[in-house]
Amino acid sequence: MGMAVIDTEVLRNIAALGRPALLGSLVDLYLEHSRPLLATIESAVQGREPIGLAEALHTLKSSSANLGGARLTELLRECEALVQERGAVVVPQLARLPAAYHEFCEALIRERSALAA
Repeated sequence: MGMAVIDTEVLRNIAALGRPALLGSLVDLYLEHSRPLLATIESAVQGREPIGLAEALHTLKSSSANLGGARLTELLRECEALVQERGAVVVPQLARLPAAYHEFCEALIRERSALAA
């Protein structure tokens, strides 16, 4: 089964900071900023730019981890390590990124609704 798509404990802790709007705005920011990062990852692969690719993977990894994206964070960590190790953009695991990202976004939106209720 592997890792959970989302570590809801992380989101509950944010919600518990007492500002219910905080979680909503953090989720909005994530959704807004993560999409262009996926495009950056895509174009770094096409342009064969391992350094740009590693940076974009790292940024997406950090922001995904901050919102409890356990499975996505793990995939990004794996991809980033391979890119750095090989100095190349050919990382088969990257093919799983769009689906893992989409899955996390959907879980985030669900959890946000549940915690806002």
